[in-house]
Amino acid sequence: MHLDDDSIPIPEPDEYFEKRIWARVSGEIEREHKRNWFWLLVPAALIVAFFVGRYTKAPDGVTAIAYLPPKQVLTAATVDHLERSKAVLLETANVAPQAVQTQAEELLSTNRLLRRSLQSTGDLKTAELLEELERILLEVAHSTETLNSDETTALRARIREQGLLLCVRLIEQSKRQNSETAE
Repeated sequence: MHLDDDSIPIPEPDEYFEKRIWARVSGEIEREHKRNWFWLLVPAALIVAFFVGRYTKAPDGVTAIAYLPPKQVLTAATVDHLERSKAVLLETANVAPQAVQTQAEELLSTNRLLRRSLQSTGDLKTAELLEELERILLEVAHSTETLNSDETTALRARIREQGLLLCVRLIEQSKRQNSETAE
């Protein structure tokens, strides 16, 4: 059976036809339009979040040093060094110098560098303390297994007589408080 185009009558749409079709289609178009915007906003939001985080996050320890004034870096390094040196002095005064020989060796180069830096900044009191501390650290670092009891007793007596441990504690505490008030 063959139908001719002229043989099928096409009805005329009623006056509300366009409104009904538009009501069906517009909801779908609106949902599709919102979906497209959402997928465009996600990458944009990620990019914005990356840059906001990059510029507003608290810097990590290494990055933070770059933002600190040199005096604060020196103070922080001095406090850390004095804290580590205090542990070596305590061990030397109470147990045996040989137990902390490696730690004393490690502290020596830092001690020298800090002492010179403190002298150049005019902190002579702390530099003098580090000079005294360097002598003890040097002796502990070069102590051997055969360090006799008289030598150990003499080393402990020097630490006590000079009040080195107390001086280290006081200056460490003072520098720590100064650095906290400077922040």
